[in-house]
Amino acid sequence: VLQLSHQVTNKISQPSGITAIAIVAEGGNPADASVPNDFVLVTACDDNALKLWRCPTFDKRGIIAQSAGHSDVVRCLAKGPGNSFFSGSMDHTIMVWEFM
Repeated sequence: VLQLSHQVTNKISQPSGITAIAIVAEGGNPADASVPNDFVLVTACDDNALKLWRCPTFDKRGIIAQSAGHSDVVRCLAKGPGNSFFSGSMDHTIMVWEFM
């Protein structure tokens, strides 16, 4: 069993509760199986942010949706087609996000 631990924090470095997680492939080439995918852990947090972490190192990949996303807590994440994923929030919206 591989066990990793990482504390997620908000923008003022306080612990941020995680409400949902998903693993999403980033990169790769569907037409060429020899080009590997990288994987990103997406965490939905109680500060309404979606935080992205490179797997398996947990290096920060970015923060999205903090200022231009949901207006309430995200409760679910789901893998979408290609490099996309969906987020569902208590604000009664579903958003689709895609890695560029």
